[in-house]
Amino acid sequence: MLGSMPYFSDWVLRTPGQTATYMGAVVIPMLVTIPAWIRLSRRFGKKQVWLISMCVRAVLLANIGFIGEGDVALIIGLGATVGVSAACGTVIGPSLKADIVDWDEARSGARREGAYFSTWNFAQKGAGALGGWLLGVSLAYYGYDAQSVEQSADTIFGIQFAFAYAPVILTILSAGLLWRFSLDERAHSEAIQAAQAD
Repeated sequence: MLGSMPYFSDWVLRTPGQTATYMGAVVIPMLVTIPAWIRLSRRFGKKQVWLISMCVRAVLLANIGFIGEGDVALIIGLGATVGVSAACGTVIGPSLKADIVDWDEARSGARREGAYFSTWNFAQKGAGALGGWLLGVSLAYYGYDAQSVEQSADTIFGIQFAFAYAPVILTILSAGLLWRFSLDERAHSEAIQAAQAD
């Protein structure tokens, strides 16, 4: 989403040079709400809270697709709420990763955090690279011309697709994968207790 923000700012909102403002509207609420997500995950469970935040984010991103020229206040408001929902994954994801490492050690007797963390980091880097590539492909497919003073309606749709609709699809797919994740706090605790008893 953030990678396509300059195009969305320039061609959909028609506010060239305001990308940093919109990015700040996403990132600042994200940082501020991290402690709240930690408290919520302790109370309701990590997986449940993360799933809810993903569903909320998908709905918010879908609404961004309806934003048009001059909707600055709307994009700032939606961007802020997207940032709040995205903050959940920023803290819950690494926390679940640590739980998996603990659970695996309790089951296998081997501490393999290096393998888990390197795989996670590789996946994140790969996703970032894939996102940049998909943005470029989308812009090319829909006829984006960096030298043009005007973009076609198809190109504007391509920018909206890269900025909002593609992230909606990927968020829904991610939520589906997370739904199948079965290691919860109770299973984690039971595995640790069993390992300590041996």
